[in-house]
Amino acid sequence: MWWSLALEEAALEEGAFDLGICAAAFHWLDEDATLQKVARLLRPDPFHDATSDLLSGFDIPPDGERGIPFGLDAEVRSTALKRCGAFDVVEQRIVPWQMVLTVDQTVAL
Repeated sequence: MWWSLALEEAALEEGAFDLGICAAAFHWLDEDATLQKVARLLRPDPFHDATSDLLSGFDIPPDGERGIPFGLDAEVRSTALKRCGAFDVVEQRIVPWQMVLTVDQTVAL
């Protein structure tokens, strides 16, 4: 689990990042501690602050017990963001869509 230790132990400047992304490794991290660290690493967002008026619990471990893959369990992910207390607004939207590709388009990906 070298990737989880990289974030957990990395000495990174607080407020130095505009965006934090984790694709498929978040389930290896201590969720609460990692969310707190990510919140400290993100710089204040003037756009969010200026538009926050417009955009104006349930504790399940992220181990798939609900039969939903970790990254797709939006309810549990939102609960974790709220539980950590580091974010002013937690909102989720699920937008269903599909992409139909030809074989050549798939290969090109």
